[in-house]
Amino acid sequence: MQISINTFLQPESCNQTCNMGNSELKIEEKRELIELRRTDAEVRAHEAAHKAAGGQYASAASFQYQTGPDGKQYAVGGEVSIDSSSVSGKPEATIQKMQVVRRAALAPANPSGQDRRVAASAAAAEAKAREQLRKENSTCCYTNNGKTDSGTYGNIYLMV
Repeated sequence: MQISINTFLQPESCNQTCNMGNSELKIEEKRELIELRRTDAEVRAHEAAHKAAGGQYASAASFQYQTGPDGKQYAVGGEVSIDSSSVSGKPEATIQKMQVVRRAALAPANPSGQDRRVAASAAAAEAKAREQLRKENSTCCYTNNGKTDSGTYGNIYLMV
């Protein structure tokens, strides 16, 4: 028997049961089963969104399970680890990586508080890498103490 998430059950008595394959479940157990299936689907979709957006920086999902009244395991929590370390000596690569990390953290329809903290941390690391890149590219170019080789004053170039 397939249970719809939108099924509304109205028990006539506390002892009423519903047929679930070869076993009988009370209405309360069936309600719990419906909720566990809904939670399982939400948790799996949430973690799949992290994994899909995180690409090479995201691990496989791991889940915490609860046993339902039908004896089956349902995911009630989950996690995808995302490598949010900077790319040493490469601010451009760090910027790109942090953009992926931030998108991965915010990919689910309802990001958790932890997801938002990871996104904020990635944004801060990206800003730091942008500042490092700006400093590296903001070098002044002089020749002969401010003069060009021809003896006239040269232009100062700021590379941003």
